[in-house]
Amino acid sequence: MSKKVKLILLSAVAVVVLVGVGLGTYFGVLYVNPEEFINELDTSGVFKNSFEDRIAQTDIFNVMYDHMIDNTSGKQPKLLFVGYDGAIANAIPLQKDYQTSAIFKLRETGGVYLGYCGGAKPGDQDTSTAPGWAAAFTGVWGSVSGVEANKNELKETSRSIIYQFGERGIPTSYSVTWEPHIERTYVKEVTSAETNSYPIDYVLGEKDEDTFLDMKERIESGDTDAIFGILEYTDSAGHGFGYKTSIEKYMDAVRNAEDDAYSLISTIESRATYAEEDWLIIIMSDHGGIYRNHGKTSYMESTIFFASNKEIFG
Repeated sequence: MSKKVKLILLSAVAVVVLVGVGLGTYFGVLYVNPEEFINELDTSGVFKNSFEDRIAQTDIFNVMYDHMIDNTSGKQPKLLFVGYDGAIANAIPLQKDYQTSAIFKLRETGGVYLGYCGGAKPGDQDTSTAPGWAAAFTGVWGSVSGVEANKNELKETSRSIIYQFGERGIPTSYSVTWEPHIERTYVKEVTSAETNSYPIDYVLGEKDEDTFLDMKERIESGDTDAIFGILEYTDSAGHGFGYKTSIEKYMDAVRNAEDDAYSLISTIESRATYAEEDWLIIIMSDHGGIYRNHGKTSYMESTIFFASNKEIFG
């Protein structure tokens, strides 16, 4: 064997070793043990239900619908919905001592619950953004709504709660930064709402601050009764650095979302007409994540959470 060939072989071995070490470190840092994940949730004392009794993502639809349409409080029904895109469930208990935790503020009068996404059976639909929010907004899984992956458009036979509110004349808004929400998933509803002059504002911002400010201004003005918005802090950090509580930049993103939502809640409570209004406030996630991705069936990807100022589930 020539000297040149030996050098090439040694170089190849070195590369393999370095890649192996690198991958080992990568997966070691980002790995989450499923059993530990479940135990962490069930022993936290934060959630009103156990992992085994997780609630279907679709169930939140009726909670919102009943509050706005069948409200018997005698007050003006109002709704604030804040989505934490890609927020992992085991990050929530760690916000307990965070001074501006919106979730724990809601928990004082309501509750925090564990849920699941991904379809009636694991793998029925992707644990991804469009299928997740579509399930929450329509009350049905992707097999019915047509949104089983990010690439799909919502069927006209499965109208979102945003559209249904607008159709009934309820001033409604939907603020996002992820373009496919408006330009793909709900594009037919956007067109129909505009054609029929329904009171729905679809707002596409460049960054989460735009979403936050739009929602805050609507709360202050009082002109919008059902306010929906999706914050991307956590999903962006998950894809960039990893969906894990030991990763500082991911947890910073969780706290950024918490800060925004806390401010929105405080704005609601400072309204001059707050006593005459019946506010339902919901914070929830669309999917979790593992390593730097999501979409599959692992517990870490398919477990979500709901938080509300009311006890919304028995």
